[in-house]
Amino acid sequence: MKESGFRKTRGFCIFIAVVLMTLTIGSTVCAQPAIPKAEIPTDVSPDVRKQIERLYSDDPVERASGTFWLSKMGKRAIPAIPFIIAILPEYKETHCTSTSCAYHVLPGEEAAKALVTLGEFSVEPLIGVLKDENLDIRRMAASILGQIKDPRAVDPLVAALDDEHRNVRMMAAWSLAQIGEPAVKPLIDVLSMGRSSVRGDVAWALGKIGDQRAVEPLIHMMQEEKPTLQNDAAHALARITGQDFGVDPATWQEWWAKNKNDTGGLTNPAG
Repeated sequence: MKESGFRKTRGFCIFIAVVLMTLTIGSTVCAQPAIPKAEIPTDVSPDVRKQIERLYSDDPVERASGTFWLSKMGKRAIPAIPFIIAILPEYKETHCTSTSCAYHVLPGEEAAKALVTLGEFSVEPLIGVLKDENLDIRRMAASILGQIKDPRAVDPLVAALDDEHRNVRMMAAWSLAQIGEPAVKPLIDVLSMGRSSVRGDVAWALGKIGDQRAVEPLIHMMQEEKPTLQNDAAHALARITGQDFGVDPATWQEWWAKNKNDTGGLTNPAG
């Protein structure tokens, strides 16, 4: 099936948002965690404390290295996670006078990797900052939750689809698609009741997941007056079913009535 240029737009934009995020996030130069150093828990083990304290260094190499070693400590690094999250905005090539900056070390990049490595231990703290006042932290948190793929993040990411910033909404949609099946029903609910500015991204996510439960809601969405939503629905349906009936809901409905019990006929059933 050959997709039209228009139909590729939604997925391409979300893909570009994910890629460009790593190039545009953060404007802090030689930053340190926003959390006061005095708030490092007193009961953490000496080796964990040592690495947390490195996050407060003026040297980005030190901050990146401290984050890296914390990621290797597993459960013992749980008290350090808020401090790792706090340096996520430092995800931009530094322009410090320090010679260490010549190595292009990105503490925020190491922080993102560390949070993914810490996996399940990072989920709740990341969910907690999806409403942070810092835009960079919100969209990075949404992205990392998609990489961890923990179902606990589904409802908070669905809520993030209403974020005031477009990049956060797109990142939330991408992450829900990464989580997959657990996100299908909540996404369908948003498809039926969400704002039009969100529903296009939701349709893309459902198409990416490929679950047949989305077919009828997408056909219904195709009856919207807005051409962009019609095309988003058609694109998602084509991806799920392998068919291409354009923006003709009657033809889609007729085909689906004959084929909905034959899931083997779908190119991408249930992900």
